Amino acid sequence: MDHEALSHQARAALDSLTYQLQSLEAQQSALLTSLRLTTDSLSPAPPSGTPTSIPNYHLISPIFSLIPTYTAKLTRLRNTMSSQTLEITQLRRRVEEVKRGRRRNLERVRERWERERERDRTVLRARMVGVMAGEEVVGGFTPKVVGEIGGGGGGEEDVLATAAGVALPGTPVTPTPPMSTPGAPEGNGIRVVKRKKKVRQAEMQ
Repeated sequence: MDHEALSHQARAALDSLTYQLQSLEAQQSALLTSLRLTTDSLSPAPPSGTPTSIPNYHLISPIFSLIPTYTAKLTRLRNTMSSQTLEITQLRRRVEEVKRGRRRNLERVRERWERERERDRTVLRARMVGVMAGEEVVGGFTPKVVGEIGGGGGGEEDVLATAAGVALPGTPVTPTPPMSTPGAPEGNGIRVVKRKKKVRQAEMQ
């Protein structure tokens, strides 16, 4: 159950309890007033101190003797109602604080989600730019050299030429007819011309 539903139920219960306490307080006040009026009417009125002429007064006199006890009980009940009213006010304040804290937490979660989404977008854009740059390099037929070219200590000279027959500058290239396979179409492709340095030195001697 979330905080909003809990606060709604607590508010409804507090309102109902407050209404009941107010109704009980009004009834108690009416009862006290009625008891006071009845006591005044039954007390001996003549100044000479003669007993009252109300019939059967001795039967109801013990009941009137309990009025102070009921008054003390009503006073304690009134104090209890005051303390409960204070607790209700504090509980309402706590409910409002919980609601404000929940709103702050939701705002922080929303801000964090926005930052993570923006970071993901930035990473995705960077990856897309890298992929597009790689496609441009491949589409431009950039020549590459395989192995070492013209080293001082023996080896093979490997030159990678493009489809137009252009080799790297400064490297002697001897055109070699492509190997044709029966039934296979001929075409221009990338050719690697290899020449051993030792064989070339023997021919020069």
